[in-house]
Amino acid sequence: MATTSSQAEIDSLIERLETLTKDVPADEAISQMTVQRIMYTPLQLTVARIACDLHIFQLLAQKEGSSIDVESLARSSKAEKVLLRRILVYLAATGMVAEPAEDKFAANNITKALAIPGYEAGIYHNFDTALATWQHLPEFLRNTDYKNPSDSLHCAFQLAHSTDLHTFKWALTQPENFANFNKWMTAARAGEKNWLDEFSFEAEVAQNVQPEEVLFVDVGGGIGTQCRNLKTKLPHLPGRVVLQDLAPAIKQALPVEGMEAEVHDFYTEQPVKGARAYYLRKIMHDYPDNKCIVILQKLVEAMNEKSVILIDDMILPTRGTHWRGAQVDLAMMASLAGMERSEKQWASLLDLADLRVKKPLELEEPWLVCVDGKDLREQIDEHERHDLTPIKELESFYQQWLFFGLLKVVLQDAFKAEDFVFEKQGKKFITTRDLMPRLQQVWTERPFSKAGVKLEQRALQLPVYKFPNEDVAGEMRRAGWCPSELYAITNKFSSLHSRFFLSRMKKSEPHKDHHQCNSRFCQWYQTRPGSYVTKHVDQQCSCLDYTDAELDATVRHILAGGGLPILKITGTGPSLRVQAIESKSDTKYIAISHVWADGLGNPTSNSLPSCQIANLRKLAVALHSKAFAPRNLGSPLKRNRSSCTEKSEVEGEESLIWIDTICCPCEPSDAKRKSILQLRETYSNAALVLVLDAALQTVTLETTSCHEVLLRVFSSGWTSRLWTSQEGVLAKSLWFQFHDQAEDFAVLKNRLFLEGCEDVRAMIIYHDLSCQFQWLGMEKTKNAAKVDTRHGLLTLDYALSYRAVSVAADEALCISTLLDLTLSQILAVPAEPEDRMCKLWELIAKKYGGIPQSILTLGYMRLETEGFRWAPKTLLDEGIAYRGRQRIVYWSDPVLGQPDRNGLLVKCSGHIISTRRWNDGLLQNPWQSLGLVNANFLLMTFKNEKSGQRFGFFVSPYERDMPFRKSNGKSIVYDIVHELVDSGPCGVLQPTRSVKDKPTDALMGRIKTLPSGTCQIRQPVLLLLWPLNTSMTLVFDTVEQIATAARSTPATRRMDELQRRDQQNSEEMKVAVKDLKGFVKALTEEKLRDRGIAAAMDLSLKTTEMACLAGLVLDWFWHDYVAQSFDTEQAWYVD
Repeated sequence: MATTSSQAEIDSLIERLETLTKDVPADEAISQMTVQRIMYTPLQLTVARIACDLHIFQLLAQKEGSSIDVESLARSSKAEKVLLRRILVYLAATGMVAEPAEDKFAANNITKALAIPGYEAGIYHNFDTALATWQHLPEFLRNTDYKNPSDSLHCAFQLAHSTDLHTFKWALTQPENFANFNKWMTAARAGEKNWLDEFSFEAEVAQNVQPEEVLFVDVGGGIGTQCRNLKTKLPHLPGRVVLQDLAPAIKQALPVEGMEAEVHDFYTEQPVKGARAYYLRKIMHDYPDNKCIVILQKLVEAMNEKSVILIDDMILPTRGTHWRGAQVDLAMMASLAGMERSEKQWASLLDLADLRVKKPLELEEPWLVCVDGKDLREQIDEHERHDLTPIKELESFYQQWLFFGLLKVVLQDAFKAEDFVFEKQGKKFITTRDLMPRLQQVWTERPFSKAGVKLEQRALQLPVYKFPNEDVAGEMRRAGWCPSELYAITNKFSSLHSRFFLSRMKKSEPHKDHHQCNSRFCQWYQTRPGSYVTKHVDQQCSCLDYTDAELDATVRHILAGGGLPILKITGTGPSLRVQAIESKSDTKYIAISHVWADGLGNPTSNSLPSCQIANLRKLAVALHSKAFAPRNLGSPLKRNRSSCTEKSEVEGEESLIWIDTICCPCEPSDAKRKSILQLRETYSNAALVLVLDAALQTVTLETTSCHEVLLRVFSSGWTSRLWTSQEGVLAKSLWFQFHDQAEDFAVLKNRLFLEGCEDVRAMIIYHDLSCQFQWLGMEKTKNAAKVDTRHGLLTLDYALSYRAVSVAADEALCISTLLDLTLSQILAVPAEPEDRMCKLWELIAKKYGGIPQSILTLGYMRLETEGFRWAPKTLLDEGIAYRGRQRIVYWSDPVLGQPDRNGLLVKCSGHIISTRRWNDGLLQNPWQSLGLVNANFLLMTFKNEKSGQRFGFFVSPYERDMPFRKSNGKSIVYDIVHELVDSGPCGVLQPTRSVKDKPTDALMGRIKTLPSGTCQIRQPVLLLLWPLNTSMTLVFDTVEQIATAARSTPATRRMDELQRRDQQNSEEMKVAVKDLKGFVKALTEEKLRDRGIAAAMDLSLKTTEMACLAGLVLDWFWHDYVAQSFDTEQAWYVD
């Protein structure tokens, strides 16, 4: 029957037989048999796995039409005859092989299928990988209280294989398992129907598509099978076809003519914008809804009005699901927290992603769903579009809709309109008085993320609002904020919520004069020895400095012996006494971290006013009992009795303190050098570090909310100084002194989190402060694991954010301490900023095995010492062009350069560019007398002579803004480039990884060949470089063609002759220029009549004006560059 019946008849027969097996009569024997079959089902896979190991299926399939006896099979498989016979009997009993005679076995159709390498790989995959997952599924569901899995990193798979990795990432660590999986998937999908046979792709998607448009993007498309199917099925369609997947798949991509393959993670921004179709084949069933929404949203952001998303996946029926569909659904759940979805589930998912189903298409198994973005206009009926509703009614409607509609979407069933309306004097008013309690009620009753997704997907696209704006910033400056503090606030805090709170927060006393400060530099905090004034606790106090020659001598003696001097302070008033003792391993002392500008320093003497000594003792005594008493991190803020400072509690107690003003000699000496060398141990060994900031000491902790306290901490002067960064990072326990008491930073941080659990506004601030928490945890993170260059320098970057130092040479000392470098080597070089920074970069490279080579393209002032001209002159804000989250990529570069006397040795791709040489007897630029027609057009290009690929570049804005960049012509951009290229061969390096059609950071500089044969790029400038796309390439190829034709005209030859005779301003020159421009104009107009060129110009330059293209032609010979490109990584020195 199987050979004569149609496939449809066979499928129908199988379905009927399966139905009969379920609806058997209620016979006890049959029921027992069914139960037995269910219980022993795993054994079938196990024995099939053994048969694959012994190659039984292949041996039998090779002898199609004849049987093989057990003894022959035993010899071929190398298995013992008795054991092999038992295995074969089971295989025959379960239908996997045939048993035509005693001890003789043959292949049947199932045997032939299992002999196919792809299905054999499926047996291996399901036994080696999937079976363990299924075995652990009951335990996993029991442990999770039988909740539907929704986290791809927390599934039965992770439990079964003892891993924290995602299933796909784990598979990459198991090459054999991964290979089996891929073979099985290929075999399993081989017989599937081609979706292009049923879906009218050309009519639905490809109408009027242009060659430069992207027609089809196969997102997560593996090796490109569907791209190949499309090109094979519809070879006549214009438009680009793009394959996207992770690197391992792209490396194995099929060689499909016309297919572009690019590495892309579909959780990140979609690089291909405005494609006609984004295709997802069997992607969505691998992921839970929350992940699918992210994937879809990345596509939605890239779509235009012509774009659709094609989802090629299964749709389960609402009842009577086939066992294969239900089976795959549970397999997805166990391994990936994914799922197969019903039509209702698809509709719900797509609605969350702000998409709607345009056309479902049944392909037996699976279905294809065509989706496009929601368009408000398409949801309004035709008669409503033409209904001229009065403007006043529309205003009222939209106001109510946007206000109450938003509340309804967020609050859902908890929404009652009357809660947000009140009456006064017969008029109705809107109020949000009860909004926060309602939000907290809703978000307590159901997961916050659900409401968040709903709110985010329905949100209006509003323009970004800069805050603080100029008006608010002006008010803040008048209220005492420094311009540098405003700059830090704008960059430190990403949420408008935190920024607004800070703008309304009263600035702490004492008032500071910031009229000479700018956005990068605060003059008030810069201390100068000649004008420094050590302050008293009370401005009216006139007590004398506490001076003691014996104390000073003891401090120096302890330092000379390699010890750490600690101050023991006892008594009060006239009986106040300070002694220096040497710290032991078990000494519990308090290290003071203070801002010198607050007046607690002394640049000329190791002394402080007696009132300050007494105050330090008072604070230390109050803190000691509080800090070392058992505490609850989540307890409310209450005044601790140990913080009281009555005389009776203080007089009899002693305090152990370290403060640099007394414990570190102020004049240059061997003792001062040893004290600086001990700074890391001083703060890391202290029982706790107490921060004294004048502004924070005006804040009453007991009556101030925790989020305000921490916002004041991280906008205080203490967080703006470089020396204090290491003191905070190194502290085992960091405390801040407020007006009424001191508090542990860990306690404040924990209380803010608990406050955020009750109030979403506080949680926003908590997340906003997370980066600040990170740098304070820098040392603890370093101790937790071996730190590589990327993590060490990235965390350092956070620690130095928006900080400054009074003495530039101290920067290297502080950074050395933070990174635990050999500080003595920094101190051994002259106390000049340049020398110390050179030594610092040398030590960093030695510690981490190199320097991330992407640092070459980070905008900064560079050192001027030969061999170190690649290195930052400073890592503080005053020397850096920009600071932001994008800087993470520079420190995260895994590729390290190696510094030596020739510069930083890097390996990267790039180009050697030079001016094109003409053999026509004319000047290189015969039109030089015209000057630059488009002086403001910053883009320049060069062309790879071998491949014809054209690249665009322009000088980085950072280079253009540098004060030492001076232009003699109309455009500083052209002057910088001409100065380099016209002097000889010029190198353009790409130390960072390039992204298709996106500007990449690059370096341009003169090439020098060293005696070793390695090339060196000297004093490079920063560029933004990228390969031009098809449209832009067509535009510039057209410009080159017109310029080349115009070069051979009589007008050009006449201009060249007059220019050589220095007659640029003659009447003859004016006539020649007029003739040249006339020729260029006529040829340009002719080219623009070509629709392809006009469309390319409109797409790339956003204009089709003849004057724009003609201007590019007349400027062409200013930058007519050609290049020799090298795609493979090549060694270069950069200095």
